[in-house]
Amino acid sequence: MILKNAMFAGLALMAVSSDAVAKVYPGRQSCPLQSPQNSWPDYLSGKFGDRTRYFSVRMTRNVGGYLVKNYCYTVIYAGNGVWTASGHFINGQGRNEAANHNTKGGLPENYQMQIWHYAFTFNEAGEVYFAGDNKLAGQMYCRIGSECWK
Repeated sequence: MILKNAMFAGLALMAVSSDAVAKVYPGRQSCPLQSPQNSWPDYLSGKFGDRTRYFSVRMTRNVGGYLVKNYCYTVIYAGNGVWTASGHFINGQGRNEAANHNTKGGLPENYQMQIWHYAFTFNEAGEVYFAGDNKLAGQMYCRIGSECWK
């Protein structure tokens, strides 16, 4: 399972590469924004049979100096509070770089998640709030890629 998640994370990292060509890949049919009768906690728990539960978060503001406004971060929930997220950050030299991080913490049944060691909460509408200040920080999407909102 870890190898499969690592391979998927590699594909997700390619999906958010800094090419000029935008890449968007369809999400799972059981993802709540595509099937509104499904809840986010049920989807992320694997209730609908998806072995890899993934989605994107498009940040609506910068968070923690690493998560960048208007960028999409592909997020995979592996269970037991383990999250993997791929996306972009601005390095110390001001350059945009892609990265993949594994994090432990946050349980979807409590509407919690982690992206790059930052804690967030979310709701059924897919709105994502930074736990540090409880303010809106992003929006969840079923699709993954550099233009996940399309």
